[in-house]
Amino acid sequence: MGFVTKRLNAPGRLGPDLVELRERVGLTLAEAAKRTKLAPSVLKAFEDEDWADLPDPVYAERLLKSYVSFFGANES
Repeated sequence: MGFVTKRLNAPGRLGPDLVELRERVGLTLAEAAKRTKLAPSVLKAFEDEDWADLPDPVYAERLLKSYVSFFGANES
């Protein structure tokens, strides 16, 4: 049995990949925030790549890993 790895959008563009993951599951941003227990503003900042709107980088990285793993995607 083989595994297929799909790179989503353009390299270095995380936001569109996050939007695609969320939309594949059929969730709105508000629904994703409620189910992940992450603030909608944080999720929006991730998806819009508004890095300045995020908290401390180490904390933001943990939140991002949590968000990505919620969708069952590879965190790397």
